[in-house]
Amino acid sequence: MFKFGLALICFVAVVACLPVCAVDGQLRPVDLHCEYRKNPLGIDAPQPRLSWILEATDRGARGQMQTAYQLLVPVVRFQ
Repeated sequence: MFKFGLALICFVAVVACLPVCAVDGQLRPVDLHCEYRKNPLGIDAPQPRLSWILEATDRGARGQMQTAYQLLVPVVRFQ
């Protein structure tokens, strides 16, 4: 149960990664991974590795890059 909860928290944290404003447009995270897996059912890493690819919402935009990120992690209680 703990591993499932941790995976759920990691997935929600990555999904909640807010897009970062760029100079001429917006970027959004796609291809979200936790511990090199897409939608893992469970992980046991105390410090899970999160990764994503940024995609420009404006197809004509060039030269945009990520300068910061923010992870929002909900509080989950198990009984």
